[in-house]
Amino acid sequence: MPPKKFSQFTCVHVKSANRAEITRVAKPAIKIEYAAGFPTATRDAVREFFFDKDKKSVASASLEWESVTFPDRAGSRLFTEGLRVTCQCGAVWETVIHFDNSVKPEQAKKRLYDRLTQKVVQLLPQQEVLRDEFKDYDWTSRKRRAYLLYWTMGSGKTRAALAALEAAQHTSKNKDWSRVLIVCSNTLIGNWMKTIEESPQGSGYTKFVIVGYNEFRNSFHDTRGTLGDIKNYIVIVDEAHYYRNLTPMMLPDVALLRRAMFLFLLTGTPLQNEPDEICAMLALLQCCSDDDAANDFECDPVALVKRRAAIEKKLTAQHSVYYYDPAVYDSERFAQHYPATEEHVERVPMSAIQSLEYMMSLRASTTIGPYTIQTARCNSYDSLTRAISNVADPDKPEESPKIRHVVRNVLGEKYPGPHVIFSHYRDRGIHAIDAHMDQQTKKHKKTLKRATISGSTEGRERDDIVAAYNAGNKTDALSLTDAAREGIDLMGTGTMHVMESAQNLHSENQTMSRVARFGSHAKLPADQQKVVFVKYHSVFPSAAALEKQRKELEDYFEKKYKLKARGEFDIVAALVRLFKQLENGETVDERYARTNLEKAKLLTPWLDLLKRVGDRKAAVVAAVKRLEAAGVATSAGGSGGGAGTKGGKKKRKTLTLEELEEIRKSLVIAKADPTPLPPSSSKKKRKREEGEVVGGEAKKSKT
Repeated sequence: MPPKKFSQFTCVHVKSANRAEITRVAKPAIKIEYAAGFPTATRDAVREFFFDKDKKSVASASLEWESVTFPDRAGSRLFTEGLRVTCQCGAVWETVIHFDNSVKPEQAKKRLYDRLTQKVVQLLPQQEVLRDEFKDYDWTSRKRRAYLLYWTMGSGKTRAALAALEAAQHTSKNKDWSRVLIVCSNTLIGNWMKTIEESPQGSGYTKFVIVGYNEFRNSFHDTRGTLGDIKNYIVIVDEAHYYRNLTPMMLPDVALLRRAMFLFLLTGTPLQNEPDEICAMLALLQCCSDDDAANDFECDPVALVKRRAAIEKKLTAQHSVYYYDPAVYDSERFAQHYPATEEHVERVPMSAIQSLEYMMSLRASTTIGPYTIQTARCNSYDSLTRAISNVADPDKPEESPKIRHVVRNVLGEKYPGPHVIFSHYRDRGIHAIDAHMDQQTKKHKKTLKRATISGSTEGRERDDIVAAYNAGNKTDALSLTDAAREGIDLMGTGTMHVMESAQNLHSENQTMSRVARFGSHAKLPADQQKVVFVKYHSVFPSAAALEKQRKELEDYFEKKYKLKARGEFDIVAALVRLFKQLENGETVDERYARTNLEKAKLLTPWLDLLKRVGDRKAAVVAAVKRLEAAGVATSAGGSGGGAGTKGGKKKRKTLTLEELEEIRKSLVIAKADPTPLPPSSSKKKRKREEGEVVGGEAKKSKT
């Protein structure tokens, strides 16, 4: 076993769906107890792990321990079997491992090695810059109250924040321990636990509390709670844009976060929908007022616009924003190891019945022909119309043109596999797809290995499904909902089918970044290192198409609404008039696709301000040069083929699969930028092709 670089123990005290409590100890104090009948050979192997041959120091290879208590005699009568290793975590001793009498000597040493040691994590240049910025920082000095890590998706924010914690001083009076609170989505608690265990603890110990957003609200608003006062914690807020809207429910949470000893804000998209969202971000950064009152922050976006220059000046002086975009700072690495992407938009006309139900669901009452029909349906945030644009009746998925079209594309040869199918909806989304796929595979006697991850999928089952998919040739089609939009890495995907337009570009990128990732296709042949994204937009049918379905439409209307259509009014003409009353005659899919781009333009002034004040490009470039001088690979160039040099340039080393795997663990890359590279970097040009149904758009890029 190659020696790891340092000794460390991570103890999990609490693990539930919405909370985890962990203590991570560096160079821990160790105590061993063993029973009289424990095998001598295994006991000696355990002793050899902690002591050198002369038994003069408590060291194994390069490992260090605060102390090791190893009795020469067996333990008390109460300890009757096996050997137990415990570690001091603060004021208590926690069991590291318990061996029974059947454990062999080499097995015991290997299990101790896995539990009590950790390898050095090589930080990326941008992470090195953040760590150096917080080296020996005193959190209690209050020189800075908050810090925004505005890094695009997949840049390594999680490990960077933990590296900053490790580099700074501890918060306790004697500087030997700290308390850290991490607020994140419930689905990401497991990821944080894993990264904490893999990250180094320089000295002392750190108590981590990881909670979901709702659990944070329940656990910390009372300072007398079991977790104590938030002012004693360094707080990390993952996906900090969760608090972007200062609603009555969010205001107390934002005020509470501002009371933390120090606040780290991690996000790739500080703003998503409206410029007003800058109010919450500036409130968390505490740059609108020097007053520490709970509600001192500015909630008027118009007033903030007038003060934009002053805010930029203050943020620059505070040095409290760090912006990083890997496509700009290290484009060469991503051009080499990021899959090419190709996007298609396929517009699918709804059926006549589907269109009728869509219009009836837009509002509480609908006038069609001579009738005003009260439907009393809830369509908050277009939730119902978006679902109906997929399928009107989830029990009859075969009647939906979109469902049929998605299944046809998955089963056909137009797009490469394996396939990932994403929908925001379960019953009117992935379950309808699965049901119709069952029908078609039985009808055509096809075998398709499929799996589904939704909100009801348990954590361990979800991990098994992802592992099977990433193993290759074990899953042909994987269906996902929003529950899998964060925290999973899918390798080797051929095509991702996106069933509905997202409400903003961030959500869309978050979804697509599950399959197009750094090194995600490295094990595939070069001609297969590509991901095709197919986006399905439901559109209204033409009058001619409705006319062909007139009888079916009239029968449905009379049966469903118990009102006469034949002889009373022209239901086709009435439905067409309803279409035209909508803005631009668009469905919700079309409208979201258009407004997402409009929203992005409105956010540009504030986002550009954050990018300017958070620019660290010079520091990152310096870190790259420093690491390269030390012989650490920070990027890869060349195709990896051939030998020698060309054009007077030294051939650069290409990352191995093992190196890619290590980097991939700390990177989650967003979808490819549709802007093509200059001719010197890529000879591929963007192409457009017609969609299969009504018309499609395709764009191809490689970042």
